[in-house]
Amino acid sequence: MTERALAEKHRENVRKQMQQLAFAVGQAKEFFKSAEISGPSTRALMAYYGLTSLANAEVLWRGDGGDSLDARDVRWNSHGLQLVRKGELWEFSAKATRDAKGLNGMFGLWRQYSSHIPQYGKSTFYHSEGGSNWQARPMSTVTPLSDLAFPDHPISLGWSLQHLPAMTSALDLNDTETFAVQRLD
Repeated sequence: MTERALAEKHRENVRKQMQQLAFAVGQAKEFFKSAEISGPSTRALMAYYGLTSLANAEVLWRGDGGDSLDARDVRWNSHGLQLVRKGELWEFSAKATRDAKGLNGMFGLWRQYSSHIPQYGKSTFYHSEGGSNWQARPMSTVTPLSDLAFPDHPISLGWSLQHLPAMTSALDLNDTETFAVQRLD
């Protein structure tokens, strides 16, 4: 309350929102535990719901009273993503849902508060006299997601995996091009 300069009269509303946040974090923990013991067909769904619960927690922490679970506008009462099915699983994609005001659903609300955190990559420098050295350096900066244009086209599972730094080595082993880390050597 001090950090956000809220008047004492808002104490109970803040307490309610923090209880909702604690519930969202607890729910995320349970979904992730469930994902650990689930079979392959359920694991991804449990992980997705865990991530959705964490997104809810971030909205409750960074948002105001209008973002509490009981005060949200109905336009946020969906996932905000629509599955687009194609031939192979690799090509299945998600498309953000929109209304007259823009992105909607939990994804649209979360995107208003979330930021892209810098990613670090390994840069290798080769010296003309021989030898090389490397250093870890930021490959991107902190950027609010709301500042980035969101594509109108669906984003496929394959495209997403190709852009995850942790997937680079696995996809490289299968001769799949990746884009997560810009190679400077």
